[in-house]
Amino acid sequence: MQVSQRWFHYSTIVFYGNLVLNGNHIKRLEQCLVINELMGDAGITKYGYLVRQLKIQDDDPRSLANPHTILGTILPFLPNVTTIDLSCSVDCIPYLYNLTHLQCLDSIKNIEIIKVFNKDAITNTAGNRKMKDYYLSACYTFRATLTNLELLEPFRSFNMHNVRGATYLNVLSSFPKLRNLIVYYNMENRQNAHMIYPSVLSICPNLVDFTLACRTMQSEGTVIHPSKCFNKNIFAKYPSSKATNLKYLSLTLPSLDWYQMGYIFSNVRTCRLEKMVLNFDHWDTYKYWMPRCVLYDVKLFARHLSLAKKLEIYIVPSPLKLYTEPSRLCSNEIKVAINYLKIYRFFDLLRAFRGNRGYSHFEFTATIIVKREIDKFKGISLIRSRIFNRAIELEQTVDWKSFCKRSDNILAAKYRSGAYIRNHLKKVTILVWLENFVDILEFVLRKCLFTNHVIFQVSNPYDIEKPTYLEIKFPRTLRPHEDPHRFPIIRMDYTLCHPIILNVLSTRLPRMTKLNFTNVTKQNIGQHALQLRGIQYLKHLIFEFKSIGQVPDHSLYFELHLVAEDDNKQTIFHKYTIEYFDETCEVQHFDELYSDRNLSIVASYTYIDAVSILLDGKLAKTICFPPIIPRKTITEKFMDRILHNV
Repeated sequence: MQVSQRWFHYSTIVFYGNLVLNGNHIKRLEQCLVINELMGDAGITKYGYLVRQLKIQDDDPRSLANPHTILGTILPFLPNVTTIDLSCSVDCIPYLYNLTHLQCLDSIKNIEIIKVFNKDAITNTAGNRKMKDYYLSACYTFRATLTNLELLEPFRSFNMHNVRGATYLNVLSSFPKLRNLIVYYNMENRQNAHMIYPSVLSICPNLVDFTLACRTMQSEGTVIHPSKCFNKNIFAKYPSSKATNLKYLSLTLPSLDWYQMGYIFSNVRTCRLEKMVLNFDHWDTYKYWMPRCVLYDVKLFARHLSLAKKLEIYIVPSPLKLYTEPSRLCSNEIKVAINYLKIYRFFDLLRAFRGNRGYSHFEFTATIIVKREIDKFKGISLIRSRIFNRAIELEQTVDWKSFCKRSDNILAAKYRSGAYIRNHLKKVTILVWLENFVDILEFVLRKCLFTNHVIFQVSNPYDIEKPTYLEIKFPRTLRPHEDPHRFPIIRMDYTLCHPIILNVLSTRLPRMTKLNFTNVTKQNIGQHALQLRGIQYLKHLIFEFKSIGQVPDHSLYFELHLVAEDDNKQTIFHKYTIEYFDETCEVQHFDELYSDRNLSIVASYTYIDAVSILLDGKLAKTICFPPIIPRKTITEKFMDRILHNV
């Protein structure tokens, strides 16, 4: 400490700052400090001043003699502790009770964080009422120094210390050094959530990080949809913000009306924010409040948000139960569902939220999750979107029947002006089951192929953990007026080499130039013949073999049969024996391959220039083909007809 105060402070935090106590440790401390009072043998008298963070886990307070006083006995030996973590404790109420009724706080003056709630406690809306009250009472005890606080159910009254029936406004006004605040409100209080963050920003001037989140896992009562409760708060009644030091702001709002946009625009200095996260409901926003607002105002609001260094905007679907059967919906809900299926409204809102920036500024991607019939997905197509500074991500969950309808598919949806959203997509990922793959592939290649990169992730019901992939890439950026089927490159798993799938690819993509088969094994090498007759521009065919077995298989032996036609429609057969042996492999293992049956691949083609064989990522062999018969020009054919009277 005499050499360097800063170095001592750094070393104590990094190397000696953390102290973790389990049940056995606490029992031993209670035996030494309380029962026998052997302070010299406790071990924490000498090194207690180094501890900055105290964590209690895997304990059983009921096995202690005095569970309600043990924490108060330990803390005086840790005068520099700043964080008390009880989130991993089996029962933290005795410790919170002890913190609430501490008599002397002279030796404990640096408590900044008391952590109690874990993920399970936050998602469970019923929770433990006693734990919430004791937590706030313990925090109220250290209100002069506490910098972090978590509030659950802010619209309910709290009992903290000697104060009964306190609200979250009374709680926050008692913490002068509060810098980090997280507020969780329940779903049934969504219509009142508009007043939380304006009042918080007006009461806590020293806030640096503020998060307003909604717990949507469960609900204690009936969910009140915001359609039944209009926002009656006007902009003039919102208090002004005093949080001038705010750097991180995350808001989960039931809807984003023009009052909220006006408040954020006037009170939140986004140019000083390190991170801005905004979550709101597309359904509620557009259905009930957005008709009053012009999309041009949303465009200016999005420009104001883009001033933050890191921007994240999440547009999520409504919490209305969308999985109910249509027969159980009333007539009004059916009309709402029909209107929501017209997703051009969603894209108009999305287009407004890009601000004054063009779509070329973003990396525009989409993910579509196709539900099969056995999943009984009867709800509306769910659409989520995420807007970042440099990226826009779309995600849709839809059943396989609705996917093949242009009105329900985001790849075939339009803006209200008539432009397609797919014209701006650069990458599309489709998660589909094998039983519905052919129909989905046919629809995508027939109507929705305007992207640079399409990935199909095909899951097999018999082996869910190992999905297969089909990737389609285009070598150049496509424009709406260009041909979308221009010279694609396909990379697909060999298990998908079914004649029906190959027929769809050859019919819809006859100009593919490169076809790459992956995961070719000795088990699936001879399942189906490759029907490549309709692909006239195919120049390069690649087979990537994969070794299977405990013994490293770096040897290869099979026959490649190629069937082609010359200019006179005469069938020509080519047979190639592929032999590859890596010298690093054992000789006897390669000899065993010759005793097996001859493995063969049969492929039909037109004019392939080369066939490449890869084994475990290494190039094994490349076969180059000369022209089958030199093609004659039109002039030569015309002269032959004249000379031979053909």
